[in-house]
Amino acid sequence: MARVLITGATGFIGSHLARACVVRGDDVTLVVRPSSDLARVSDLSAQLQIHRVLLTDQPAMHACMKDAQPEVIFHLGARTRFTKSQDLSDFATSIDDNLKTLLGIVSAAATLPAPPSAFVRAGTIAEYGSVAPPYREDMREAPNSAYGASLLAGTQFLEALRPRLPFATSTARLALTYGPGQSRDFLLPSLIHTCLNNELFIVARPEDRRDLIHVSDVVSALLRLADLEHAAPGLVNIGTGRAPTMRALAKLVINATGASPDVIRFGDQEEDDVVELRIDPTRQRQQLQWSPRIDLEEGVAMTVDDARATRPNGTNRRSA
Repeated sequence: MARVLITGATGFIGSHLARACVVRGDDVTLVVRPSSDLARVSDLSAQLQIHRVLLTDQPAMHACMKDAQPEVIFHLGARTRFTKSQDLSDFATSIDDNLKTLLGIVSAAATLPAPPSAFVRAGTIAEYGSVAPPYREDMREAPNSAYGASLLAGTQFLEALRPRLPFATSTARLALTYGPGQSRDFLLPSLIHTCLNNELFIVARPEDRRDLIHVSDVVSALLRLADLEHAAPGLVNIGTGRAPTMRALAKLVINATGASPDVIRFGDQEEDDVVELRIDPTRQRQQLQWSPRIDLEEGVAMTVDDARATRPNGTNRRSA
């Protein structure tokens, strides 16, 4: 049992992490934006301390830290989607939303009379950008989006700050995470929704390959990093090291839902236009002594079962 503070806990991964911490008996504080929707953690509200503050509001963050006195901090708060603009405002916004928020929470934690023992941050394999997979932590990254560049900047800032901080820090570069409660803005939940509702879905890029990891495994890895404290690596990839095609993923969804194969159609894709996102899992195995436990077929089946139990009425038709 520990005093845990989580940012980004109203999001997909953060809400699963908050739930896991409550289940194991932690004293959990959530730091959320003033406008955040608490729907994903509404059933836990009686077991949570919730502070609605901006991470860049230093006086508010210091007051929040003083109240929570966290022993472990999980920083999952980040903006993932930015609209490209000619004036480069997407990059400027990403600095405000992703880099300044990281520095705000690190600064507040570092000035506590009793600092936390571990600070674990979620990064992304989008930080690697256009380098060839499998992605290794010692590679020179080449991000090609405001999201990837701003999170890479956070990774590098945190690495530079490590010697000056009174607590251990780790960045977990997450592969593409899936599971119950994920928004239908992403491919897998959209596939599941359309198959369950017998609707047409077009997979535009069926030969692209993705390293997909179940959210329960991601939560397990984040908790493992916190437990290791100073023995944890400063940077580690979290994924499976495998990258099935989106065609293969669609077939798993068809099998798990029992839908007709006719509900999913596949676009034409040139062989030289295939994009693969896949990590090298060596460091997670050697330094974390940890590996994912849920294979993709099982994870898809679990996600389908949850979607069946919670799906609302209505229809949706879209292409991806």
